[in-house]
Amino acid sequence: MRRRTAAGVPLVLLALSFAGGGCVTREAERIAERRVNALLPHYLGPADRYETRVRDTASGLLRGRMRHVHVEGRRVRVSDDLTLDNLTLDLANVSVDTKAKRLKSIEAIAFTATLGEAGANRYLRARRADLPELSVRFRPGEATVRARPEFAGVALPIPLVVRGTLTPRPGGAQLDFTPSGAQVSVVPIPGGVVRFAAERLNPLVDLGVLKLPVRVEAVEVREGTLFLRGTVDPADLLRAANASAVPP
Repeated sequence: MRRRTAAGVPLVLLALSFAGGGCVTREAERIAERRVNALLPHYLGPADRYETRVRDTASGLLRGRMRHVHVEGRRVRVSDDLTLDNLTLDLANVSVDTKAKRLKSIEAIAFTATLGEAGANRYLRARRADLPELSVRFRPGEATVRARPEFAGVALPIPLVVRGTLTPRPGGAQLDFTPSGAQVSVVPIPGGVVRFAAERLNPLVDLGVLKLPVRVEAVEVREGTLFLRGTVDPADLLRAANASAVPP
């Protein structure tokens, strides 16, 4: 069965979009956008909706060059357990070999993502079924984790509530929960117990399931939402893209 070389994620797909040399610039951009949207689920995961914006001149598009590509995904299901409320990608100065249908180069890639409380709790409960009553709440500047873990083989009779922050590990694909304090009911918990609980939890969020090799550089906890910002190394994407194949 014939297979097409892919540009992994939406990129080399753009090489397929440069048909119709007589198109005006906007029509050429629309063609590229439709082709990208059609194949995004293969690379980012299914979503409720994808929208793509491509910007360049018609002559640039025909030569396989895009000055700016912006992708927005709504409720992107990156794994069975993890659904991002929103995922955006911004690619600068993309170049495609239109004959070979291969991605040649990208100058820079930035991404943002949001994960709401409801999605975070579904993810945590699916991933950590061994921690009874596990949940997280997002409040400005702080995350609060609630669980009833076992200590010395005995489960706590009431939940442990731990406040803290989220920080990316080196490499940027995993987020660790760093506790700032904890209590059971209104009774403070010793620091050693808090650290043990954090070790059981971490990484709290693992974005290594994304097909894009993302590097989270900034984490902001907002009311009810976790907001992430970072980059994708173009070299990593080029390797992944040109080694993959799009299903026929």
